[in-house]
Amino acid sequence: MLEVCYPTGFRLMFGNTACPSQLKEAPTVMWRANPYRYYTLIVADPDAPSRIAPEDREWLHWLVINIPGANLAAGETVFDYLPPGPPPKTGLHRYVFLVYEQPSRICFNGPREFKNRGKFSAEQFAAQNGLGIAYAGNFFLTQNESNP
Repeated sequence: MLEVCYPTGFRLMFGNTACPSQLKEAPTVMWRANPYRYYTLIVADPDAPSRIAPEDREWLHWLVINIPGANLAAGETVFDYLPPGPPPKTGLHRYVFLVYEQPSRICFNGPREFKNRGKFSAEQFAAQNGLGIAYAGNFFLTQNESNP
């Protein structure tokens, strides 16, 4: 299990619901880690721009690689944390947190490998970097507060 807690006190509980205003700052992310291994954290919205029409699936919200053990702050941030911001009238969006154990350090060319945060694929990224299946994960739901 991946433990995720936002500074506002909101904690992920496998599909609970939050308001975007609770999610503005990057959360604390914790998992049981081998201190001698490296990990990758991916946070994505598979429902962009909506669950009915997810043309931008997946929208990348955070990508950190080469995390030593569970020391997220010591990892290499490829994409900074982007708080959830579902468009109006698109209903609930899932936000998925995944941690992968790396077989070794990842040599990465940086964000220029992606045109933007849209159409990211955690599965493809994992395959390209030999990460296998996710080591830990969690998710929550949110929607636009002003016009769900």
